[in-house]
Amino acid sequence: MTQIVSNRTGRETIVKAEGNNTEIRIVAKQVSERKIDVDVEIKFNQEHNFKDNYKIKLQAYESKGTAQSPWDLGIIKDLGTGNFNFPLLGMSLDRVLFRLKVIDENNFVKGEANEIKPSLKDADDRIKISDNSSTLIPIREDKRINLPFSLDMEPDSSPILLVKAGLNMK
Repeated sequence: MTQIVSNRTGRETIVKAEGNNTEIRIVAKQVSERKIDVDVEIKFNQEHNFKDNYKIKLQAYESKGTAQSPWDLGIIKDLGTGNFNFPLLGMSLDRVLFRLKVIDENNFVKGEANEIKPSLKDADDRIKISDNSSTLIPIREDKRINLPFSLDMEPDSSPILLVKAGLNMK
């Protein structure tokens, strides 16, 4: 049975793929154990017909984890080159994702890109992270698990050892 999908909201999909036609590019670099520097480059396609007064918001979040408050990137008219730099605290480079929204004057979403994975500045960043710790995989406490420990694995990311919160196993 075929299924027809329509876009009733009229939202524009912002291209987030790697390559020359991407509209948003996010590069992340691990600076310290708890800090990540994020560089954002935005070049919206003219076909979207976004008005000059539309606001741009970017939010960092972890899959199955926390989310930060959205950053205000200004309005379309003031976008210019579209290069921004932000520090990101308390998130894992392996699990961080971003969502971008273009919002009109009535707070309706006119364009969006979800689950944007950042590019890494150095190919060795993942190795550098584990060199600074005494464990092979990152460890995080989680009160939602029932067993003393569990592995959290997702495609395209390093596994994380989850230990039950409150047992002082970390």
